[in-house]
Amino acid sequence: MFVKEQQIFPIHLAFFLWIEYTKTVPAICWEGVVKLKIEWNRKYNTIAVYAFLVVVASIVFLAGVLNFQWLMGMAMKIINLLMPFIYGFVMAYILNPVLHFIEAKIFPPLFGDRGS
Repeated sequence: MFVKEQQIFPIHLAFFLWIEYTKTVPAICWEGVVKLKIEWNRKYNTIAVYAFLVVVASIVFLAGVLNFQWLMGMAMKIINLLMPFIYGFVMAYILNPVLHFIEAKIFPPLFGDRGS
């Protein structure tokens, strides 16, 4: 099939306009499919990622507000699951000064240099 010159010109004009206004360069691969090489701008990519994260955080916040009872139930289950560890950390924090006192004042007279 032959292509007339009038049909080719608008395609070239479209590529020229694409390059001029988007500042990207089209590259034709072996299959004849046009792939665009985009010049990424780090500043605009960062802004886009922040905007996406704000939208996602807003959706998560809205879902939390709308399902508050379920969310609080799940939080209580997690807290109840972690309570033995929380009790252990609190006991260790409270008993730590007692341990340091025993190691500093009681063990050296009993064991000498071997206790430290």
